[in-house]
Amino acid sequence: MATNTESGDVFTEEDAGDLELFYWDVGMSTRELAEEFGTTQTTVIKAMERFGIERREAGGADGRDTPWRDGGALENAYLSGDEGGKGEPMSQSAVAEKMGCSSATVRRWLERHGIERRSPDWRTSE
Repeated sequence: MATNTESGDVFTEEDAGDLELFYWDVGMSTRELAEEFGTTQTTVIKAMERFGIERREAGGADGRDTPWRDGGALENAYLSGDEGGKGEPMSQSAVAEKMGCSSATVRRWLERHGIERRSPDWRTSE
């Protein structure tokens, strides 16, 4: 991310793809984007408008299913592989595939929900 010193813009044309990717594909909020890019939520919103990036409805994901936001569902999938809690633990990438998001989203939401992450070698340490 580079600041355009002539206009004072924090985001350049090169950042438009990252903003859209993080917002739509990763599911980050405008507040989260502001934290990620070290700026304000207002600046992020204005940049999205300038680059023609559509926004979700406030407080939601525009009707898209976002199961990773449900701490119980995420914990069950991660720790036991299913909602019933009776299967095998799943890797972060397997949970991401199941829930339709990225591994980074799973990792971030595990942390937000206070779900302790396993060590990378958890399959071999049993």
